[in-house]
Amino acid sequence: MTLLIGSVLFLLVVFPLGYTWHLVLFKARFEAMDYLGRDQPIIGLGLAAMVIQAIAMALLFSLLVGQWQAIPAAAIAVGLLTAVTWSVQVLAHAAKFNVEVMPFLWLETAYFGVQFVLVFVVYAVAFSLLPPV
Repeated sequence: MTLLIGSVLFLLVVFPLGYTWHLVLFKARFEAMDYLGRDQPIIGLGLAAMVIQAIAMALLFSLLVGQWQAIPAAAIAVGLLTAVTWSVQVLAHAAKFNVEVMPFLWLETAYFGVQFVLVFVVYAVAFSLLPPV
């Protein structure tokens, strides 16, 4: 049950955040940095990536919550997955593609910072309030 709830919670936070951040709030900045390579992004592929991340997050959290309380388990799980995702998505992209490196790094690091805080808070609150499964 933790896997299902955790996956859904992650997606409820990350999909609207990612869509709004990249395709609404900062779309012009990302386009100016040449980050958005398509006129029409393939939303389904982005969602598929988020589903994989959601399952990984929920699985990691479910393994840790048996050892620690919900809040430290959430901090560790969210911190680890955010760091890995940031390194793969941000650093690797900046290394491989012709983007303005520093503005891109700052904007995407801010995004992952917001994502970390929101997912951590949602996990910490939800799993502190839910009865153990």
